[in-house]
Amino acid sequence: MIVVSDNSVLSCLAEIGELDLLHRLYGKVTITETIRCEAVHPGAPENLRSLISAMPDWISVVPDEIPYLEETAALDPGEASAITLAWEHRDSSLLVLDEKRGRKVANALGLRACFP
Repeated sequence: MIVVSDNSVLSCLAEIGELDLLHRLYGKVTITETIRCEAVHPGAPENLRSLISAMPDWISVVPDEIPYLEETAALDPGEASAITLAWEHRDSSLLVLDEKRGRKVANALGLRACFP
């Protein structure tokens, strides 16, 4: 199974000092290149930037599936990339995201999702 996380989940966990939670729950987590870029942006939490800069072996980064799904047009690029990646692996993926609009799109697409 591929576990796909959006950046907002990573950022929230970084803020509370629980970045390792996804690793403990799922083992490996996959993010897109767009999400990696968001996670190392100067506005991201410092501990998230440090983690992603060092890139632990439990996080894998994959290229974005371009174009994103049409259904994700109203979402930010990170959410759109995560949903599109989960859709590409829909038979064997779990999507972890917390944004309300993203959850609505994921549900409409019938994706298996976890909303912390």
